[in-house]
Amino acid sequence: MQNGDHVGCLGTPVGVTFARNRFERNIVAGLAPSESEDNVTIENNFFGQAAAPATGGSCVPTVNCGPGRGFCIDSNTGWGDGIGNNWLIRFNVCADAPRLPGAFVNGKVYGNLFEATAPICGTVAYSFNVWANRSLPCGQNQPTSTLTLLNGGALYSANSSYDYRLAGSPGSTPADGLVPVSQGCPATDQFGNRRPNAGTTCDAGATER
Repeated sequence: MQNGDHVGCLGTPVGVTFARNRFERNIVAGLAPSESEDNVTIENNFFGQAAAPATGGSCVPTVNCGPGRGFCIDSNTGWGDGIGNNWLIRFNVCADAPRLPGAFVNGKVYGNLFEATAPICGTVAYSFNVWANRSLPCGQNQPTSTLTLLNGGALYSANSSYDYRLAGSPGSTPADGLVPVSQGCPATDQFGNRRPNAGTTCDAGATER
């Protein structure tokens, strides 16, 4: 989803799953769900970097965009009771950081590849995430890397598409085989490929080798 507005999708889901989407060049955040909602699952998505509006106020595929400060997922505490029950954020690629303030009950964030440091970690439980591009982790005992770990490409370009798949050969990044199936893996990845491809661990991020 690409646009010049503040979010790439509806902001107040209840009992909903966001899966296998591509969010890029959004202003402020890819998703901005209300933290007061319950039973929210966000998995197997690509969240590209936020963008500043191009000339004319729009950031569209035919117009190159500039970088802007933003978040991949920005939970909003301004509505309802401010408590999120049963949130599951897993196996996403986030070029921008998540921002998850407030209170969560049974909130889990695992199997993601983050490329930026979160300004607020919140009360969700973080595990089996990779914090790349020199980002600092939320939680303990999670791998970090100074590299981006992705194939990449030109950001904000009308003539190219950023490649969010893992770079290098299988087993060459901290994301490879990071998440045990006992933790819980989606049946497929962003492209519909089986998870795990083999063995008893899944790759962190939105795609499986």
